Amino acid sequence: MSNDLISRSALLEDFRNTITEQSDTFDWLNMIARQPVAYDLDKVIEDLEDSALAHAMNGHTYGADGYDSLEKEEWAIKRGIEVSIAIVKSKIRI
Repeated sequence: MSNDLISRSALLEDFRNTITEQSDTFDWLNMIARQPVAYDLDKVIEDLEDSALAHAMNGHTYGADGYDSLEKEEWAIKRGIEVSIAIVKSKIRI
């Protein structure tokens, strides 16, 4: 099984429209299996890894001591977090 997540609200909606007193285990399993993926964790990780690689390949040249100022280092960390947040948000499908 993949690291995907389904929408609880979509599942409950399908439950209300599908499951009856006559439903059996297979009805339940089929209903759950056909739920659309709301968040694909594998895809998020793949995109984060691709982004990290792209940033490493296109990195900034720094002085012998690394970053030439603490301000630039903090900006780079902040930017990396912002890119990561944007990637995670872009994968939500609900």
